[in-house]
Amino acid sequence: MPKDLKYFSILLCLLNTKYVIADTASLGIGVARVPDYIGSEDYEATPILQASYEWDNFNYIKFSGNSLKWNILQSSTIHFGPMLHYTPERSDVDDDRVDALKNVDSSKEVGFFIQGNSLPWLYGLEYYHDITAGHHGYVASTFLSYKVSMTNSDFTVKGNADYLSSDFMDSFFSIDNNDANRSGLPLFNADSGLNRVGLTFSYKNIFSDNWQLNTFFSYQRLLDDASDSPVTDNQGDKNQYLLGLSFAYVWSL
Repeated sequence: MPKDLKYFSILLCLLNTKYVIADTASLGIGVARVPDYIGSEDYEATPILQASYEWDNFNYIKFSGNSLKWNILQSSTIHFGPMLHYTPERSDVDDDRVDALKNVDSSKEVGFFIQGNSLPWLYGLEYYHDITAGHHGYVASTFLSYKVSMTNSDFTVKGNADYLSSDFMDSFFSIDNNDANRSGLPLFNADSGLNRVGLTFSYKNIFSDNWQLNTFFSYQRLLDDASDSPVTDNQGDKNQYLLGLSFAYVWSL
């Protein structure tokens, strides 16, 4: 089942905010190749779904598969608002030893986002915390991106750095006595920290008044305990790659 790392691929389709006069809406679908779980060396395909509605120039609601954002500021330079997020469970994975570890239930998370727009630069922060019985932790992610605009197309380079809380890390990367007995992997106690950084390249082509194509390639590197955990070091890969493509239909209301 697609796991947390697929969020990068899904969110890239909605990275840039478009300045509009008329109300607009969009609906898109596509496919991405993502790791089976965080730290996996196995990959699988997952669908990309996206939808958005923008009004009064700078207000918008955007759904991007695992995340729902609502911008509540009417500002061209700062966007801020609440967000809902969903982290899938880790269960029934391809690797037999990781599959023998305790399952991590899915998480429904609540948080906020803030984005600064100083074109061609974009920068921001996202924070979301589990409010159910999944990983019980939180993720704080910062990013900086640079966009090159061309005729009917955009090319964006984005860097990210993610702080993963101790509960999040413990759920996905620690191995206790029961896990070790079931899987044969050594004991490991994962701690919080800056455990993930990445670099992403995305390209958007507007090939008609209503249709656009989004493609992206992302490299994410697991660091410190996320990299050293037997889940990654013994059974998986600290280098994570994501590749995807989607088509979106955009119309004015």
